[in-house]
Parts: sequence; C-alpha cells; structure tokens
Amino acid sequence: MERFIATGALRAAGGDTNGAAMRALPIGWAVPAAAAERRRELSIGLSRTTHGAVGAIGSACAVSAMASRAIEASPLRGIIDAAVDEITWLETEFPNSRTIFQPIRRAGSGDFSPTPAGVSMNAVETLAAVVHVLGHAARKSFALADALRYAVSLGGDTDTVAAIVGGILGSRLEDVAAIPWLSRVALPDSVELDALSMALSSLRQSLGP
Repeated sequence: MERFIATGALRAAGGDTNGAAMRALPIGWAVPAAAAERRRELSIGLSRTTHGAVGAIGSACAVSAMASRAIEASPLRGIIDAAVDEITWLETEFPNSRTIFQPIRRAGSGDFSPTPAGVSMNAVETLAAVVHVLGHAARKSFALADALRYAVSLGGDTDTVAAIVGGILGSRLEDVAAIPWLSRVALPDSVELDALSMALSSLRQSLGP
C-alpha cells in the first residue's frame, strides 16, 4: 500500500522472500491441476503485488502446483514431481533462471539439505526445504504430525516451512485429528472454516473440465 500511494505502481520491482509462496496454497486448492494456465496466471499475478524477483514468483507457482495435486490425492512423489515440472515450465518463461531454481531440483532428487543455520526466508530456499521435507516424509512413511515435527527441526524460518508442508499434506486428507497439539491451536470457528472450504470447493468445480 505504501508503494502504491507513493508511486502508483501495482507490481513490486524486487523482493525474493517467501511471502508470495506462503499465500499460494489456496490458489492450488481452488484451481484443478488440469487448469494449469489459470493457476499460473493467478499465482504470478498475486505474487507480483509484493514480490518481483523470479525466485519468489516461481516458488509461489510451484507451491500452488503442489497444492493442486495434493488436494486431488496425488501420491507424495507426484506432488514433488509437480514442483519440479513447474520449475521446468518457469525456466522457459523466465530465461536465465535455471541456476536460480537448482536447489529445488536437487531437493526433488533427494540431494538437498538445509544448512546448520536453518532455513532462511529466501523463497527458493524455503521451497527447497518444503520439497526436502515431503521427500523425507515419503521415504520414512511419516504421518502429518511427524512431517511437521521434522519441518520444525530444520531450524530457521520453520513456521513457514511447516505451514506449507501442513497445507500440502493436510489437503491430502491426512489424519489432521492425530496432531497432538491441535486443541491448542487458535483456529477460526468451524462455521468460518466450513464457509471458506465450501467457497474454495465451488470455485474449483467452476474451473474444472
């Protein structure tokens, strides 16, 4: 808002942190995997209001791609592949971006580990950590709660990594009730949550084949 008031600019000129990726999950929940063009349009448009860097925009696209596959109950390997496939598409849309997204490709192949300092707020590093956690969960057959614990154990910006992991795994109809600390989470009331989920479902049906 400050930028718009000062300059009238609707798009950010820079910004490579993970804020755009954080808010991309609902786009994937609302848009079917088959409607990839529409999902990308929404992901890129929403990202650019606050984050102009290619890494931030691409990470948001990959998060929405994973969320779209997750809500269709794709296996974890398929969800990870969705992120890697999205990176392949992004590299054609944004020339010279291949180096930027390499950490995500490495995470997809199991060749990525966060540094001892933990996960930073950089968008690409955050997404690589998310893919790393999903791959680890697949190999270890982790339930949702265990995957969230592992995400937090990485250190650094763990709330973001765990939130995105939870949004992906939880939308696969994982056993959310089995999270031991769920009763201590300050969620909105059930009426508000039900209304939001129904709205997302209706939007998804309207965008489907």
